[in-house]
Amino acid sequence: MELDILDEIGLDEEDLSASAISVARDAQEKKNQLTARLAADKQKVYYDLLKRGMLRSSVAEDACEELERVYEEEVAAIADDLQFRIEYLQGGDGSGTEYSYPDNPDYSLDAAERYYVVSDYYMAMTDAKVRYALFQADPVAPDYLGQFYNTLYERLRSYAEYE
Repeated sequence: MELDILDEIGLDEEDLSASAISVARDAQEKKNQLTARLAADKQKVYYDLLKRGMLRSSVAEDACEELERVYEEEVAAIADDLQFRIEYLQGGDGSGTEYSYPDNPDYSLDAAERYYVVSDYYMAMTDAKVRYALFQADPVAPDYLGQFYNTLYERLRSYAEYE
């Protein structure tokens, strides 16, 4: 999937963590749905005006311009939300307040995003055995990750075993 929503906020996919890419994919899906809706709405306007014999009037142009204006506003809102969420995942909350796992976990993230945040935190450590030991001793991870705790536990354990 091409993440052209990142162009709206001036970021490159290579510069993002796995959790930020996940958030960007969700935003891209929303943008793709809006794009499809815009095309369907324009088609509907075209056929409605064709039925009325008004296709060559300025009504068609005005209606399409209004649809595009609304589309651009909705895409801008998605892009703003995406920028905020990526900044938050990368250590800020959009207002200068620092966010970091495990000191200040973000409980507003969904389960998959939490998994990526915790995974990124531990995968930044180079020694797999130390990483695994620290994860086992982490008092925040079981409640924060919920159903994904065992998934990350097994992943880190397998890295520690094969290092």
